[in-house]
Amino acid sequence: MSPHLPEEDNPYRSTDDAHPQPASLKTKFIRTGLLIAVLMLIVVPLLMPAVRSARPAAYRNQCINNVKQLNLAILGYESKHGELPPAYSVDEQGNPLHSWRTLILPYLAGETVSEKIDLTKPWDHETNAIARRTTLYEYKCPMDAVDDNYTSYVAVTGAECVFNGSTPCKLSEITDGSSSTLLLVELTGSQIEWMEPRDITLKELLAITEESEANHHGVFIVGYVDGHSELIEVDIDHEVLRAMATKAGGEKLGE
Repeated sequence: MSPHLPEEDNPYRSTDDAHPQPASLKTKFIRTGLLIAVLMLIVVPLLMPAVRSARPAAYRNQCINNVKQLNLAILGYESKHGELPPAYSVDEQGNPLHSWRTLILPYLAGETVSEKIDLTKPWDHETNAIARRTTLYEYKCPMDAVDDNYTSYVAVTGAECVFNGSTPCKLSEITDGSSSTLLLVELTGSQIEWMEPRDITLKELLAITEESEANHHGVFIVGYVDGHSELIEVDIDHEVLRAMATKAGGEKLGE
C-alpha cells in the first residue's frame, strides 16, 4: 500500500481538480455575445421607427441644400455676366446646345466636369459623352428614383418667366420681387438628363400638382431669385403658383 500523502503533495492528483479554474475567456465572450444579441433583438425594433422617420428628413434636407447650391451658382453666373443664364444656349442656327445646368458648372462644385465640355457642340454630341455620363449629385434629390445622370431640378420657362429660351434675364426685369419669384422647382421622375437643354413650361408646372407624386410626402422644393429655398404644398393654389412663376405679373403674394 502506498503511503498516505497530503492532498497537496499527491503527484497523481490533477491540479485542475485541486484548484478549480474560473470560466475561460472564451466562455465569457460567448456569454457576453449572447447577452448583446438578446439586447439587440429587444432594442433594434424599438429604434427602427425613429431611423425610418429620420432618413426621409435627412434626404429632404439634402434636397433643400441642393436647391440652395443651385440658386447660389445661378447668382454667381449673374454676378459674372450681368444677367441670369438663359434656359439654354444655341448655335448660329438657333438650335439648343446646352442647358443652364451646364452653364453654371463653373460656379458649382463641377469645375472639372465643365472643363470636359465643348460648349460649341450639342450636349449629346460624342465629344461631350464623358461629361454627360458624369453623375452630379447636386442635380438629384436622394429620394428621386431616376438614374443618376437625370436631374430632379428644373426651371420654369416661358415669356413671363425668369427663364425664356435662349434669352437671358436681367435682375432688373424681375419686378415681382426676388424673394417671391421662382428660379427652380423640384420635379419627381423628370426623365431629363442634367445636361439636356430641356425644362418645363408654366403649364407643366401647374400639372405637377395634379399628376406627379412628390418625393417628400405632399410637398416639393422650390428655389427663389434671392437665393433661398423652401417646401411648398403639392396642392398649392394654381393662381398662387402661377404668380410665383412669373417675373413681372404685378401679383401681390401674401396679401
